[in-house]
Amino acid sequence: MQNKGAIWLFTILLVVACLYEMSFSFFTGGIEQEAKVVATQKLDSLLAATGEDMELGKQDSLRQGFEADYLLSEANEEVVPFIGTTYKRAKEKEINLGLDLQGGMHVTMEVSVPALVRALGSNSANPTFQKALTLAEEKMLGSTDDYVTLFGQSITEIDPNFKLAAVFHNMNNKEKFPRDADNAAIIQIIRLEAEDAVKRTEQVLRKRIDNLGVVQPKIQRLTTSDRIVVELPGIKDPKRVRKILQGTAKLEFWETYDNSDIYELLGELNQVLKVKDSIANLSKQDTAAIAALDGLEEVSAEVEEVVAQEIDSTLNDSDETGNLFSDLASPSDSSSDSTADISQEDVNNPLFEKLVPALNSDENGQLFKVEGPVVGYATVKNIDAVNAYLEGPEAIAIITRTVGRGKIKFLWSAQAFDDNNQFYQLYAIKVGARNAEAPMEGDAVTNARVDTDPLGNPEVTLLMNSTGAKEWAELTAKNVGQNVAIVLDEFVYSAPTVQSEIKGGRSSISGRFSPEEAEDLANVLKAGKLPAPANIIEEAIVGPSLGAEAIQSGLRSFWP
Repeated sequence: MQNKGAIWLFTILLVVACLYEMSFSFFTGGIEQEAKVVATQKLDSLLAATGEDMELGKQDSLRQGFEADYLLSEANEEVVPFIGTTYKRAKEKEINLGLDLQGGMHVTMEVSVPALVRALGSNSANPTFQKALTLAEEKMLGSTDDYVTLFGQSITEIDPNFKLAAVFHNMNNKEKFPRDADNAAIIQIIRLEAEDAVKRTEQVLRKRIDNLGVVQPKIQRLTTSDRIVVELPGIKDPKRVRKILQGTAKLEFWETYDNSDIYELLGELNQVLKVKDSIANLSKQDTAAIAALDGLEEVSAEVEEVVAQEIDSTLNDSDETGNLFSDLASPSDSSSDSTADISQEDVNNPLFEKLVPALNSDENGQLFKVEGPVVGYATVKNIDAVNAYLEGPEAIAIITRTVGRGKIKFLWSAQAFDDNNQFYQLYAIKVGARNAEAPMEGDAVTNARVDTDPLGNPEVTLLMNSTGAKEWAELTAKNVGQNVAIVLDEFVYSAPTVQSEIKGGRSSISGRFSPEEAEDLANVLKAGKLPAPANIIEEAIVGPSLGAEAIQSGLRSFWP
């Protein structure tokens, strides 16, 4: 009897303990269900107010955003009675379900060793180096050897006498790669760097996922491989996870050109492209006629001479102020009250049909250049076309002649700036340092946190170490009255105007952030940048069906 009583006591205590542990899941589940209801109501209200026929994908994204905002607002609210536990603490204590029971995301990532080798070589344009990189990547398709081994073999095949130290002993890595090291020693150093890069990538990913709040994630490197497997139970927003996992978090601070510095450059490029298109159309129309003439070579030479004269005439055909936009929009056209009207002119403007220049008009319809680092605006569908124009031979020739080859690069804003999320801003960045390096990078950032600006909008505050504080003070002192662009992974997040020298190593990134986006950005910056790009090569969204079947099978096993 005594043993029977002890068993009953143990059973009761076990049941109480189980109920206690399950209670956290019960209360958090209630809050999360309420978040779904609130999010659906907000979305319905938004759709009713705007009357917009929104795509289902965009609706889901907005609903998830509303849901996340609600959960953030409830994070510190008491949800478990009697013991005063908040939602955030209850979420940490709830029963953890694996990927099979609650579903989630399974991702395989691969560290890009080729990109790492390019970076260690400071992206050298040496033809032997470039050929070896390409050949090594081709060999990887049919070889079991690692990329570093194949790169070493490729160098030997292309040029046995080539000295790798000539490429890798550079301003960035002169301490890492000795000047007099032979190729075997250089390859060994690269191998060690690649191994270290994979280990550090695993550590950085672990920090990012921990900050994401995923319960019991699995992060494991595949043995003797550059691949890392990540399992994230309960993930509801795969798009957000992809962005967090793959972002290199390379933070840079750049000086910028003013729109007035770039205005004529873009106008000249537009005119050259316009003439080029006109010549192409003329050639198509007259090909048959020209081909029928005798002495085709002589006629072609005459045509080339006429074309050259036409280009010179067009580029010199500006008004008294040197305005190359004279046929883009007429200053006397008082109906042009915004920059958006410029692209609607019924003229052939190859560049400005895709990129709206940063112009505005006064009350008299007189166009004037907008001050600041933004030089134009484009929709998502036109960004690739604009990039192609800005990276084409015509643009390179004009940039080389006006500001110098490689002295400028164009970067897009990270987020749309208009209320309809359609237009992105184009910034002109000054590139003056050797190897196109930013005047200051984010390695000095020691912490990042979410704050609010004077208007109550979320922003991310950066805190720097002593070295970074000194560099930031020097950079801001040099650019008082100018703009400094804060760039993350080649996208401009903000470009504030420097009012005075900023001391103390403190800066902020502002933008059109939701609380969730600001939190993600701060977490990525705190975790640090990836030593090399990590790409998702395999991805699967796992549903809870497998776990549900296992539970049903277990329950059925109790019945005779």
